[in-house]
Amino acid sequence: MSGETKSGNAALIVLTVLLALICAAGGYLLYTGWTPPQPQESAAEITFPVPETTAVQTTVTTTAPETTTTTAATTTPDPHAPYLEYLHDTLLPEQGTPDTSGPAPSSEQTGIAGAFFADLRDTGTDDMVVIRLDLTDSSLAALPVILWYGLTGENTVTLLDTFEVKPQWSGYSIRYADKVLYLSGEYLDADADAGAWRFTEVAVAFQPDPDLVLQDIQDEHAANRPEPMYPENAELLLEMQLDTAKPIAPMTDRRYLLRTYTEYSGSAAKPEP
Repeated sequence: MSGETKSGNAALIVLTVLLALICAAGGYLLYTGWTPPQPQESAAEITFPVPETTAVQTTVTTTAPETTTTTAATTTPDPHAPYLEYLHDTLLPEQGTPDTSGPAPSSEQTGIAGAFFADLRDTGTDDMVVIRLDLTDSSLAALPVILWYGLTGENTVTLLDTFEVKPQWSGYSIRYADKVLYLSGEYLDADADAGAWRFTEVAVAFQPDPDLVLQDIQDEHAANRPEPMYPENAELLLEMQLDTAKPIAPMTDRRYLLRTYTEYSGSAAKPEP
């Protein structure tokens, strides 16, 4: 065999051995499950911004439906209603009202001049006191009569007592405090004689019996004029004044000014039924 033939066989043998080794190695690797490492991408290539997940918000405010409550209007009965009905339906039509618009003769100043309410018998309910003016002498002022009314039975208005004041007066005032009426009067004669000028103070008490009782009376000339009996907190109910702007003589020509201050006077509106 030539030398070239030997060299070519040797190379073929070596190649065959290498291929056999490679095949053996590959078979071993397949048997063991080995896999070649995969190429890794850089961090810059696989990082992506992750969008933030935000809960959906709403600005709608849920409110509970309004509840409408219908309240029936209730009115408290006027405790003075029976008195007012009697005053407007009976007393005023029968007695009339005096003229308070300006100076007038005493004959035009008669009738119901006013009324007030107070618990005079400690019953927890009010009584009604009416001031009526009567003409006794055309030369004198119309003079007061006190009428005391209460409720009996089925709210029936009943006259409990009366008190008449009938002195000679050219003018007077009536006040009230603590279940007592105070009357302050004066008399001026036709000659306007200061020596004959007299002043009177009267106190009339409401007793729970019921009874109107003369508590005290003082009558003096101007020189010894008595001190007023009424306290400072007494409520002024009525004033009757001699109109000295006109001639005061003869006495039959005199004019008087009447002022009333009670809430339920003759001009008060009749209560609604």
